[in-house]
This record gives sequence, structure tokens and C-alpha cells, in this order.
Amino acid sequence: MTDPSTISTNAPRGAAQQVARGPVDLDSLAGQTILVLGLGDSGLAMAQWCARCGATVRVTDTRAQPPQAVALTESVPGATLAVGFEPALLDGVQRVLKSPGLSPLDPALAPLLARAAELGIPKAYGSYEELIAAPDIDAIYNPLPNSQHAKWSIACAEAGKPVLCEKPLASYTAEAQKMVDAFTSRGVGFGFVQIT
Repeated sequence: MTDPSTISTNAPRGAAQQVARGPVDLDSLAGQTILVLGLGDSGLAMAQWCARCGATVRVTDTRAQPPQAVALTESVPGATLAVGFEPALLDGVQRVLKSPGLSPLDPALAPLLARAAELGIPKAYGSYEELIAAPDIDAIYNPLPNSQHAKWSIACAEAGKPVLCEKPLASYTAEAQKMVDAFTSRGVGFGFVQIT
């Protein structure tokens, strides 16, 4: 499955905007230091995948004994585990991955995420829902499989996020009409492009 790309709103309107990736291409992580926020099942899976891809893994959680601490130690022996979301954890980090169990709006995360943005460290979202809900995302490029175009484009329209969607727009005409209606009824921008 192709990852969706998004446009960040860190720049003022009209200025050049930074293109950031949504869900991460984990195969490109070799040699990077990755900070995983949250150590539940998803955080553990992220840490394991990053380690398999050749990354150095750091994990942090608000809990002194997160549920997957033992599993992390056993499955990713080189990983470090910290408690809290101190910005100092970002030293030497190239990417931050956030577990879907953590809200991107959690005030405890704000200083760390702000510092990551200052350092130009890309962040990744734990799910498409988080990506769409993120306040720092202006618009979304949807290159997902055709069968997923309507579902995620309509979710973007409902969140007030403009979308540029690859063609074919939808699996059938009625589905395409639902997409167009979702955007036009809300006054949200929508476009499509053929990628060859």
C-alpha cells in the first residue's frame, strides 16, 4: 500500500510549505535513530519493525512499567526505554513515531513535539484517523488503493481537509458522486490527478 503524503501548515499561508509523510516507509529507517512514543502493543510493534529495518530504537512512555516493557527488552535488546516525554530524548533522533494510543493533542507531548518540529524531525501518525485530525495538517494527498479513495477522502472532507486524490477517483460512479458531494456540501477543496 502506498503511503499518503500531506502538507504541513508550519509555514504561513502563501509561503512554501513543507511536505511531510504520513504513515512511515519503514524500510528507509536503516541507520536512523527512532524515538517511539508509547509502549503498548502498537508501540512495541513499531519498535520491533524499526529494529528489523536496521534502526536504533528509543522508546518512551508515561508509565514507569509500560505493558510491553519485558517484550521490548526480549525482542529489541538494543532498545532504550525512558519514562516521560522530555525534549532531551530527541538528541540524535531522525524520526519520531507516535503510538495511536496517544493523542496528538495531549499537553504532555506538546513540548517534545514542538522541539521535534524546531529540529526538523519528521513525525509520523499512528493511523489515518490521526493524520486527518492533526491540527498541523492543511491538506492531504490520497494515493491509496482505488478501493480506499472514497472512504479516506470523505473522512478528510468531514474534517474540513482539502484532498488531491489519484485517479481513478472511485470504484464506481455512485461512490465518486458521494465523494464530490462530501466536498462540495462543505465547501472543501477537492481535486484529482492521473499518475502514470
